[in-house]
Amino acid sequence: YKDLVGQPPQADLSAYAKKDAFHSVAFSGNYSELKGGPDLKPYVLKTDLAPVAQTGAYKDLTAIPPAAVLGKVCGTGLVIKGFKGDGSYECVPNMDPNDLPPDGIDEISNKLIFNQFVDSVAGKPNIPILDNNPGGSTDTIEFPDIGIAQKLTIVVDIANSNVAKLAVYIEDPNKQSYTLYAGASAGGTLVTSYPDPTKPVSGDLLSWLGKNPKGKWTLKVVDSDFLNNAADGAINKWSLNLQTLSNKKIQVKGDLIVDGNILAASNLKLTGSLESSNASVQKFNRKYTVLMSVRKTTLCPSGWNMETSEDLRGPNNYVYANITERGLYLGAMNGLNYGNEHLYMGYNYTNGIQAVCWKEYDAPSGNAHTHIIAPHNQDAKVCPKGYLWMNHADLAGNNNHVYLMSNNNGLYLGYVDTWAFGAQPSNEDGGWHQRTINSGATGYCMRTYGVSDDPETANGVFPVVLGMKDPAECPAGWEVRPTSQIDGSNDWIYNTITDNVTVFGAQNGWDYGGDNYMQFHWANSHVNYMCWKMFAKLGRPGVQIRTLNNTNTCPSGFTAFSANNLKGWNDNGYLQETGSGLYIGGLYDWARIDYSQGWIAHNFTSHVNAKVCLKMSNVKM
Repeated sequence: YKDLVGQPPQADLSAYAKKDAFHSVAFSGNYSELKGGPDLKPYVLKTDLAPVAQTGAYKDLTAIPPAAVLGKVCGTGLVIKGFKGDGSYECVPNMDPNDLPPDGIDEISNKLIFNQFVDSVAGKPNIPILDNNPGGSTDTIEFPDIGIAQKLTIVVDIANSNVAKLAVYIEDPNKQSYTLYAGASAGGTLVTSYPDPTKPVSGDLLSWLGKNPKGKWTLKVVDSDFLNNAADGAINKWSLNLQTLSNKKIQVKGDLIVDGNILAASNLKLTGSLESSNASVQKFNRKYTVLMSVRKTTLCPSGWNMETSEDLRGPNNYVYANITERGLYLGAMNGLNYGNEHLYMGYNYTNGIQAVCWKEYDAPSGNAHTHIIAPHNQDAKVCPKGYLWMNHADLAGNNNHVYLMSNNNGLYLGYVDTWAFGAQPSNEDGGWHQRTINSGATGYCMRTYGVSDDPETANGVFPVVLGMKDPAECPAGWEVRPTSQIDGSNDWIYNTITDNVTVFGAQNGWDYGGDNYMQFHWANSHVNYMCWKMFAKLGRPGVQIRTLNNTNTCPSGFTAFSANNLKGWNDNGYLQETGSGLYIGGLYDWARIDYSQGWIAHNFTSHVNAKVCLKMSNVKM
């Protein structure tokens, strides 16, 4: 530039900047090329928003769902199930609870809850049929009040030299007779059930459907043919089976899960163990009272309460007592009443009773159980260890009688002028037992289990009794006595087991009933020894029994007994089990019932000649 000829004067460039001294944004003007500007990423452009974002108006919403059509109704007998897509009601028929069948609870509970039950009461087994006798052979059962019949069945198993000459009748509680069979077939056995599959010859047993068949039912078998004018065959067994629709109990199949409390207006009876991960679970506890009358104030056992007849009697000289689940009433009264599960007694103190002794126990599991042995011509030495001995003469009134009665609430032993006893009218709240004894016993061994005073058996006991010829097989730790040390003055031993009492020995009159019981009795010439154990419960007792004929080897863990050792004088052995106890051995007669847990009753002769095997579980061995 400087060598140019005629160059103009040099320009002044001080007002200019060099291009490379500028940032690119100086030429582009783009906001994005600025450094250190505000971050607008969390923001949106106003123009990108829906109109409702600016107005908040319902009208600016899009895809609005149909609104319910208010003010409409479904109509008579209909209810709203939901809404249709256009907002109108979806209506369905209303379900009236009265339209449900009474036995429909299993259908609507997915087969988890049931109020239909099948109960059975069996008659005596092996009743001889009188040959060529128009009076026939009969047996009567007492069917309890358990509900309304939905199905009633008479089951018979009869043997005879010629059943074509037999006639079989049943008489119901209303004294109406039905002819079940009248020689319709030949042969040696009649095994069937009425009215299904075999229809009775006359009478309609179906008329009992919808009714309560409680009461006495009598089976009669008449053999019109001549064989020997003695006995021809037997009523091997028979029973009345009833399917009921119960209004007194339900059955839940499966686990019952409760988030809140379980409240029971009456007794809460657990037949199994109570398990919980919650350490604060409260055990079921109840009171159990044992009451005795004595001829002298000095005769009450140590640790028992004593009150004199003089203090308790009214102007009529009577002392009255009631034992209930809640405790004991004791004293005079002008009028009296009682009901359901109760023990009641009264005595005139001029009949020799100076005082009463009583003890109230806490039964933590609700399973108190008293064992009494009533022998003749014995003293305290016959009692097992831990048992109390009371002389008959110290308990009896002037008539030399002692009276015993028991149920789940307690037990009374002593003299009475008046008494009454019972369980719940539903026959589902335990068994009861009573007996009268005069000169048949010289005294009483007694112990109460299942109470806080006896922590080893706090959950209750399960009696197992064996009738034996040879005591050598009585297991170690069990009690064993000759039957001659337990019998009454007539040489007979009468035994009863319910869920609350076990009694061995004498009686001059007895009875039993309620939810469960068993009885078995014999003369001391029929069974030589009694072997027994009151097993302490650890839960619901389990019983495994095996009878063997072709081998002498019991399964592992079982206790073995010679089958012949458990047979009586007639070479018959008997096995009887309820939820309250077990008996195996010889006997003369027996009976049992258990409405809540069921029962079995078998006899064995030539089919069981090797071993009887026994295994217990959920008990303290």
